Formats: sequence, structure tokens, C-alpha cells
Amino acid sequence: MHLSYDAMVRKIGSYILAGVLVIIMGLPLVPISGAASTVCNGGFASPLTTGTYGDVVVPEGTASAPTICAIFGSTSGVVRINGNILVGQDAELHVFGGVIIAGNVQSTDAAHVVIEPSSHDPGGMNVIKGNVQITESAMQTTLISVTVGGNVLLKGNVGPITLASNLMGGNLQVYNSQGVMNMTSNTVDGNVTLDTNQGGILGNTNVVLGNLVCDGNLSPFSLGINDIVGNAEGQCSETSINVSTVNSTDNPIVGYYVTIWQNNAQLQSCFSPCTFPGYDGQTYQISLANYKSASLDHWSDGAGSVYSWGGVSSVTVPVNDSIASV
Repeated sequence: MHLSYDAMVRKIGSYILAGVLVIIMGLPLVPISGAASTVCNGGFASPLTTGTYGDVVVPEGTASAPTICAIFGSTSGVVRINGNILVGQDAELHVFGGVIIAGNVQSTDAAHVVIEPSSHDPGGMNVIKGNVQITESAMQTTLISVTVGGNVLLKGNVGPITLASNLMGGNLQVYNSQGVMNMTSNTVDGNVTLDTNQGGILGNTNVVLGNLVCDGNLSPFSLGINDIVGNAEGQCSETSINVSTVNSTDNPIVGYYVTIWQNNAQLQSCFSPCTFPGYDGQTYQISLANYKSASLDHWSDGAGSVYSWGGVSSVTVPVNDSIASV
């Protein structure tokens, strides 16, 4: 049995995401409620709980003793913030459960920002009606199961970033991050820009209704399988990696188990013939398993490895020419 693969680059239109960065970075924090600001620095021992608040301010801490603000809502006891949340330098924000924020969430030089469901009440949804702007956080940045009405800007964050199961009504922009970003099962109504992130990006099953633009992101860089309604551009340009199996007379045979891997993580599997997505500049490993009496003889490009169970070969995107079977 022989195996061949080829790659065909999908032609995409040109799109320039102009002006979006200026709009988000000019984000004003205008009080909405008119109520007095609430200082939140009681930590987990004295969190904000069920009730209505105006603006919430997390005051500055120090690197050795960060200020901690915890906000606990629930499905039965919603926390309503009728203004904005402003997180100071070396401060931590932890938002759990049913919290509705009428304004924006903004932090600069914070220790970390975590907004996610409560493990004790996972049904409590967090809603931010405005924008989210988190820049230069020293440690963790996490948004899980958050509905954001506006834009999300993450820039220059040092620690790891987790974006999972969020609904974003505007654009998502991630710039100059140092830690790895995991981006899974998000829906973005606008455009997504991933630019010059040093720690790498691991993504899968995201839906982008606008355009996806990537440039200068370092490895590991794997976007997995996503639904991009607009164009995918730059480093995110999508390529089809086609895998087929043929017999010794070059006639197609079907039904052999094929997987695609990157950075020791399996991205997808199917039974031949298969088509997998790939992204510009990335290297993937293709694995094929033998079946019954048929076993892999060689890869069509003469490279790759053959083992008793099947074999593995690498492909780097883009592949300029189709590789014919032997």
C-alpha cells in the first residue's frame, strides 16, 4: 500500500482591519449608574455578593502583596454592576457565577484577571455589556463562558491566556502576549486579529463571523478546526492537506485510519481519503494505521517513516506542488 498527500492553498480575498485597534484602545470608562464607586479589595474572605453596585475599583497592590477582589454571583443571587470594573496595577480580579456588568472591564499591569463560572454553581452566567481591555497582566488572564457585548482587547500580557466558550459581540484582538494562549469554542461576531504573540496559540472549534487575520505568532501555533465565515489571512491562511491511500497499482483504496498531529497533540482523525486544514508556516505530522493484511509500504514523497503498525510523515504548509503517488 502506498500513501500520497497534497496540499492546495485556498485563494482568499484581501481585507485590512483598519482602525479597529484605535477604537478599542480609546475605550472610555464613563460611569453609567451615577452611584458611588465601590472599592473591592476584601479578597476571598470578603467578596462582593448578591446586590447592585455602581463602578467597582480594585486598588493597586504590590508585586509581593497583590490586592484581591472577588465577586461571587449565582443563578439565584445575581450581582449587578451598573458601571465599570477598573483593575489597578498588581491587583487581582476574580469574577465567578452570575455577574452582570453594564459597562466595561479594564485592567493595566494587573496581577491577573479571571472571569469564569463558579465550580459550585456552573449555571451562573457572566455578562459584560461593554468592552474588555486587559493589558500587561503579569500572570493569568482567563475568560470562560462570558458573554461580551463589545470588543475584547488583550495586549502585552505576560502569563497564559485562556479563552473558552465565550460569546463576543464585537472584535477580538490579541497582541504581543508572552504566555501561551488556549482559544477554544468561542464565537466572535466581528473580526479576530492575532498578532506577534510570543508564547504560541492553541485553538480549536471557534466560530468567527468576520475575518481572521494572523501575523508574527511564534510556535506552537495551531488553530485546529474552526468555522471562519469571512477570510482567513496571513499566518491564518488555510490550506487543505489531502491524504489518500492507494494500492501497489496506484488504484485508490479507502477506509484507512489517518490522524493529524502537531506538538504532540492530535488535532483530527478520519478514514481515508481525508482532508485536514493547515496553516501557513506550520508543520504537521500525518499518521496512518495498517488494517488487516494491508500495510504501509512507503510514502509517496519518499520521506516519512514506516513501522510495523503503519507510519508517520511530516508536511510543512504551504506545499507548493501536489505530491503524486508512486
